[in-house]
Order: sequence, then C-alpha cells, then structure tokens
Amino acid sequence: VRDGRTRLERGPLRVLMSQDRSCNLSCPSCRQEVILAGKAEQDRLNALAERTLFPLLRDARQVKITGSGDPFASAHFRHVLKRLAELRLPELRVQIQTNGVLLDERAWDELGLEGLVESVWVSIDAATPATYAVVRRGGAFARLLSNLVFLAWLRESGRLPLLRLDFVVQALNFREMPAAAELARALRADGIYFQMIRNWGTYSVAEFREHYIGSPDNPADPEFLDVLRHPRLDWPGGDFSNVRRLRELALAAPPATAAA
Repeated sequence: VRDGRTRLERGPLRVLMSQDRSCNLSCPSCRQEVILAGKAEQDRLNALAERTLFPLLRDARQVKITGSGDPFASAHFRHVLKRLAELRLPELRVQIQTNGVLLDERAWDELGLEGLVESVWVSIDAATPATYAVVRRGGAFARLLSNLVFLAWLRESGRLPLLRLDFVVQALNFREMPAAAELARALRADGIYFQMIRNWGTYSVAEFREHYIGSPDNPADPEFLDVLRHPRLDWPGGDFSNVRRLRELALAAPPATAAA
C-alpha cells in the first residue's frame, strides 16, 4: 500500500479461509438454521480453491480453516484439507477452528491430517449436556467429549502441537465458565479462550441485550462478577480476551454472593 504496488513478489505468510458457512450445528448466537452448501456451490468453491487459493499458499506458513462454519461439516473444506495433505507444502501448517463434533479419529485419518495440523481450537460454549443442547444446537455433548479425549491423546503424544478450547460467554452459559476451565485443564489442553458473545444478526437489539451478560444493566451482572472470581479460573491457560476488563473489575470488588 505504501509503495502503490498492485502486484507483490511474494504471497501472504498466513491465510484465513472462511469462504464456506457450512456447519452441522445451528448455534443461536451464529445462525437461525443449519447451513450446508449444495453441490453446485461446492463445485464452485472447489474450483475457486484450485484456481486461486492453492497458488496463494506458495509462501504461506499457516492456513486457518475456518471462522465461518465447521471444516468437517463442509464438503468444500474437507476437499481443501485433503488437497493440502496431498500437496504437503513443506513449510505450511494448518490451524483448525471447529465445533469438534465431527473431528474424530476417522476424520483425522481420512483427511490425512497427521503432521499437517499445528493447532486445533474447539468451540464448546458449555460444560453440561443441558446447556450444550441449547447454545450448540444440533450437537451431541457425549460425542464432543469423546472427540476431545481423542484430541487430548494426540496432544499428549506429541502428534498435535496445540489444543485449545473456546467458550463464547453469554447469559445462558456464564455459570459454566469455571467447569469449562476445569475441563480444559483435565484434558491437559494448552488453554481455554473466553470471549463475549457478538450479535451476528441473529438477535434483535432487545434479545441481544438479554444475552450480553457483560453489560452493566444486565440484571445478572453481580452474579457474573462472582463467577469471574471463581478459583477454577485462576489458571495460566485461561485467556479472557474481551472479558478481561470485567474479570479485573470482579477481582477488585468484594463478592456479592458465594462462588458456585
């Protein structure tokens, strides 16, 4: 930009692929229904990848798949992962963001992910089956836990360099933050990433106000601050991102109720 160039001598070092919203879940915080690309759209995206995306990776060191849906529910992203495994660009590694429900040992082997994946981020958003059924609509908590054990085994055996859990904080699940941190620790994951819910257009302004527990005018705010004081959250692996300010506020203020 500074030099006014329209052609670059080298490609990007990091590429984020979010061109397909296909997902096996319909989490209320993200979408109102299951989105799956049809055959024509899959073919279009696959052709786009062959024509444009794969050549773009000639200098890349990292590819993230995906922030738009789930890599393993998307026929397109499964195609991309298979092709990357076949290409085996020596310096390229893949970062996977997933809900984890379809990432089992079979998928790992079928897509040739061994030695290709450098990190897996698994969005859980709950620590109990009841809450998971609401905030991760369409998922199976028992299957998620089974797959997390598999990923933890990969991490423990050195076949997966990094494993992280993700947790979108909202009114429906904030009480389970300590248990989610404990789950990450029990799995010997590298950490857990907490972030406040965003409105992706699925909520009205009034609805989002109810879900956004970080707002000072939310009636559950004192209880949320108490949860943020919970000793199970005192773990170096906890990353509070945009919840950090509220956690610091909670730790600095006297508790309103006993921690659960």
